[in-house]
Amino acid sequence: MSEIIRKKILQSIDDMPSLPLTALKILRLANDINSSPQEMLETIKVDPVITGKVLQMINSSYFGLSTTVSDLRQALVMLGSNTVKNLALTSALLNTMKSKGSGHAMLDLDGLWLHSLATAVGAKIIARTANLPRMQHDEFFIIGLLHDIGRIFSFQFLANEYVEAIELAKSDSLDITVAETSILSMTAPEAGGLLAEKWQLPGNMLNGIRYYRTPAEAGDFQKICSIVNIASYFATQKNIGWSDDLAVHEPSESILEVAGVSLEELTDPLTVMEEEIEKAKSFIQE
Repeated sequence: MSEIIRKKILQSIDDMPSLPLTALKILRLANDINSSPQEMLETIKVDPVITGKVLQMINSSYFGLSTTVSDLRQALVMLGSNTVKNLALTSALLNTMKSKGSGHAMLDLDGLWLHSLATAVGAKIIARTANLPRMQHDEFFIIGLLHDIGRIFSFQFLANEYVEAIELAKSDSLDITVAETSILSMTAPEAGGLLAEKWQLPGNMLNGIRYYRTPAEAGDFQKICSIVNIASYFATQKNIGWSDDLAVHEPSESILEVAGVSLEELTDPLTVMEEEIEKAKSFIQE
C-alpha cells in the first residue's frame, strides 16, 4: 500500500507546475556571483504579478518603512537586493502553492499558512535574539514561511492519507514522523524536499524545508533548521494557525545550542509574535 502512495506522491510532485520563468531566472542570477543588482531588477520587472506582490509586501507594516515604495529600484536601494530577491522568489512560490485548496474538511489549509507565517515571524525574532547578522533576519523569515510546503502539498494532494496518518499517530501514540512514514512512505518534510529539488531552490531553503524537524541531519544548514524548528514549536505552543493536536515536544538542548538561544531568553522577545504576525499577513493574502 505504501509503495502505491509513494508512486502517487512522486507523480503528484512531477505534475506540479514549474516555477514561473521569472523565478527560474532569479534563481540563476542568485547563484551567479558575477550577476548585478540591476540584472535582478530587470528580471523581476518583466513579471507584473511578482512585481505587484513584492511591492505589496514591501509596503506592508511588516517592514515599517516611513515612505511608500512605488518601484523596485527604490525597493532595492532601501532594502537591498537580497531581500528583494527573496521576496520575489517567495511570491512565485506562494502563487504556485496557493493554486489548490485542501482536500479534506479536517485539514485547514489557511490555518496551516497562518502557522507557517507564525513560524516565519518567530524565526526572525529568534535570529535577532541569537545576534545573527541583520542581513540574515529576512532570510530566516522566508525559510520559516516555506518550511511546511511538504505538509501543504499533502493537504492538497494526499488529504485522505494525511488524515489517516494523523489518526494513526493519535490512536497509537506515535510521533507524526513515524505515522507519516507508515502511511505515506515518507515524511511531509521529505516530500517538501522533493518539491524544493524540483523547483531548484537554493540550499538554505531546500534544507530548511527538508530538515527543520531533524536539524542534526542538515549539515552546514543546522543553524537555519534549528531556528525554524524552535519557531515552529512556539507557533504550535501558542495555538497560532492549524495544529494536528498531537503532543508538542520542546526543542532538544542540542537544537537550542546550535541555534544559540535558550527557551528562557526567548520568552520576552516572543511576546510580540502576534503583533508581528498581523503586520506580516500580506505575505499570505491574495
